[in-house]
Amino acid sequence: MARRPAFLFYPGDWRKDPNLRRCSPTARGVFVDMLCLMFESEKCGVLETNRVPWTIPEIARECSCKRKFIDELLTNGVVFRDEETGSICSKRMMRDEEGRAEHRARARRTSAEPAQESRNEVRSSSSSSSSSSSSEEKISQSKRAPKKTFAQPTVEQVRAYCRERKNAVDPEAWMAHYESNGWLVGKVKMKDWMAAVRTWERNRAGGNAGTPQHRADKRAREFAQPEVKIPNLMEDEP
Repeated sequence: MARRPAFLFYPGDWRKDPNLRRCSPTARGVFVDMLCLMFESEKCGVLETNRVPWTIPEIARECSCKRKFIDELLTNGVVFRDEETGSICSKRMMRDEEGRAEHRARARRTSAEPAQESRNEVRSSSSSSSSSSSSEEKISQSKRAPKKTFAQPTVEQVRAYCRERKNAVDPEAWMAHYESNGWLVGKVKMKDWMAAVRTWERNRAGGNAGTPQHRADKRAREFAQPEVKIPNLMEDEP
């Protein structure tokens, strides 16, 4: 993160802080120099480099002052020495920096929440859309017409259909043919028996001797029972 170009200065604290007012004017001027050094330090409000505390001679050299003015600031509590690290710090500057860090973290969380909500909405919308399309597909499949299955006709149905069309197709021969070959039209399972009757009708009209109808009629005639005339025994012999 880029370093800020300036830090806050509180005139009220400068004029009303009793600890600072007890210091000499020179010590108060040194304090301003120390604040500038603390602001530019690696950790804002703490005089250290690579986590190594600055010594009082180093601070005096940077502020171009005598050590006694730095001791004066420490003695009056204007600045303090951290007991764990030994670094000289400014409580107010450290507190301000912590407040800004909390504000930045809060701002990041606030800006991240709408983005997360947007992602959740997109996810939810995608899920509902997928669910809706799946439901629509199921409804469409359920509304789809059921697959038509072939039902074998009876000889009465074939006879009635032939009578309706006034054709010369023999219903018994037609039934015998397709029952014998497993209801196949060529090599394909029959789907519409009425269409098969119409095919026989056309073939018969065209005089095609090689058609299944012709062959079936021929077999029917061959296996038909010959008519036997039974004599009347009650008649008188000549």
